[in-house]
Amino acid sequence: MKALLYQDLGLIDLTGRRIHICVALFASQCTQRQTWRYLALVLIVLLAADPVAVSDRVPRAAYFSAWVFGLGSYFGSQFLLMLGVAALRRSLPRMPVYWPVVSFFALGPTLLLLDHVLRRGLGSSISPQLLSNIFYLLIIAAVFETIFMRFVFIPDEGPEHPRDPEDALDALDTPDTPGAPAPERRVLHIGAHPVPLDELIYLEARQHHVCAALASGSLTLRSRLADVLAQTAPEDGVQTHRSWWVARRAIEGLGHHGGKPVVLLKGGVAVPVARGRLDEVERWCAGHLGGPQ
Repeated sequence: MKALLYQDLGLIDLTGRRIHICVALFASQCTQRQTWRYLALVLIVLLAADPVAVSDRVPRAAYFSAWVFGLGSYFGSQFLLMLGVAALRRSLPRMPVYWPVVSFFALGPTLLLLDHVLRRGLGSSISPQLLSNIFYLLIIAAVFETIFMRFVFIPDEGPEHPRDPEDALDALDTPDTPGAPAPERRVLHIGAHPVPLDELIYLEARQHHVCAALASGSLTLRSRLADVLAQTAPEDGVQTHRSWWVARRAIEGLGHHGGKPVVLLKGGVAVPVARGRLDEVERWCAGHLGGPQ
């Protein structure tokens, strides 16, 4: 069960961007202040807009309670569906899974449960209004979720990857020099989980979790990036950004993406370089890669 909670889901959002998220990271958002602020704003918009036109059919207190109950049920359904996606991802790691599809299957049961509660409490059904507007509600949910994932959930993410990070994994399956002896196998502990250093491509901090991209896949574990980097040596890699660290053997050179400095990895992935760290990264490249490329 614990493995499912930390399995990278790799969901694709409404704009086609892959979101690296696990069930544990999704659940942890419930404790974040910015999440509650955003949900409060969403609730105010929904209450004012009344997208299913039922405010005149139920008492005001029941109308407010129904939206609060509905949002809670919706996220509960999403949590269960994400567990299913995590199980699916373990056997089909490259199968595309779209976030709006997860939203659709979470929305249907939520509306049925909401209608059942209102029918028991008020003695009348509003299921025709709810179910007839399910696609309208799905569009609203998809828009709000996309805004959340873009601007609330993962702040300060840096430039977009020009290619999916998974495309770079195969590039690191073999040693850089054919016939070279295998290096001493070291591990970094991310939380309580040991990760072989020679399989590591990069680390990315995401609030209270660290995502480790490996040659064999990826892991998202609850930890602090600083605690993980304390186990590394300067020759192991370089911290390019307060949220990113890159393994030396994965680096192709320095470059630019969207006008911003990046470290280019083997396989085409671009990792952001904070402008305040650019000189440090260039010096590191000069000392460990033979100079910036």
